[in-house]
Amino acid sequence: MTKHFLHRYKIPVSIGLIVLFLFFIVSGVFLFFDLDLHKEKTMVPKIAVSPTIVPTPTATPSPTLTPTPVYTGYCLNIPVLMYHHVAPQSVAITRGFSSLNVDNNLFDQQMGYIASHGFTTLFAEDLVNALHNHATLPAKSIVISLDDGYDDVYNYAFPIAKKYGVKLTVMVPTGLLGVQGPTNSYYTWGQLKDMLGSGLVHVGNHTWSHYPVGSGNAAKDQYEISTAQKEFKQNIGIMLS
Repeated sequence: MTKHFLHRYKIPVSIGLIVLFLFFIVSGVFLFFDLDLHKEKTMVPKIAVSPTIVPTPTATPSPTLTPTPVYTGYCLNIPVLMYHHVAPQSVAITRGFSSLNVDNNLFDQQMGYIASHGFTTLFAEDLVNALHNHATLPAKSIVISLDDGYDDVYNYAFPIAKKYGVKLTVMVPTGLLGVQGPTNSYYTWGQLKDMLGSGLVHVGNHTWSHYPVGSGNAAKDQYEISTAQKEFKQNIGIMLS
């Protein structure tokens, strides 16, 4: 067939063979690429790309509100400052009562602030009576209490009270008055009388032996309270309500 083709168009054999050879090569190249492209199209499937998920931000929690106090009955908003020992801190450390002590110089500053900033000092009994009677009290009223009958109250706190004219309520365990110890010492009945005579100090029943009322039986509670009442009557002539 090739010979007929060459003879018909009078093409030299050598040139004809070269042309045919090139034709087959070019055809093979196109066929190769066509197969290769088809192979890629059939063997490499398209992968569906999922959309990126954007997380929803967590809402910032609201702050917890402090519950509003619920008051029942008649109420007064009166601060009460409670002290125990009032002495130089160096003495308190040496004797072992620093955890219950307010340095006398600091106490002086506190009482000076109260006196110079329009506060009205009350006895604890004044506050109790106002609550019982549903009475009003002066603006910026305040109660200052000194518990347990320690002698440094007479030596340091009482002179400072007189200096600024502030009222103090002393809570007294009667059976301990006059007792002297390495850690705690207590003022005497005579010193208590001196403080009461100033008009700046009022006394309260703190049981006979500094007993924690409510921790035992009712008979013991009654004994502690009534014994202290009798000793107040015997020693300073007053009967506390």
